Amino acid sequence: DTLDKYDYKLLGEEKLDGKDMYKIERTPKFADSGYKRVVSWFDKTDLYVMQSHFYDKADKLLKTGEYSKFKAYDGKWRGHKAVVTNVQTKRKTVLINGAYKIGLKLSDRLFTPSQLQKQ
Repeated sequence: DTLDKYDYKLLGEEKLDGKDMYKIERTPKFADSGYKRVVSWFDKTDLYVMQSHFYDKADKLLKTGEYSKFKAYDGKWRGHKAVVTNVQTKRKTVLINGAYKIGLKLSDRLFTPSQLQKQ
């Protein structure tokens, strides 16, 4: 289980974009993680992540993630836009998602190495 792979610590409560947030630090329990720690801001009402800061092994800020355009699907909130910026290289990735489909039954054949390598 993914939750068991990390230690979690509540760093406090803050406002972000006028919303009440929990500020939570996640530290990996395994040595081969790409990050020393991740600090995330969770909306207190709906518990989705609005922002994350990723720290490298030297504990320097490496990346920031900003998540927006949230919609509820079957009672769970999903972001439709993510902007991840590497503050060390100045590179940025923007992901925009369409509609989510929850609970689909997919064939295992879709996830073979040959299928996943198709473009």
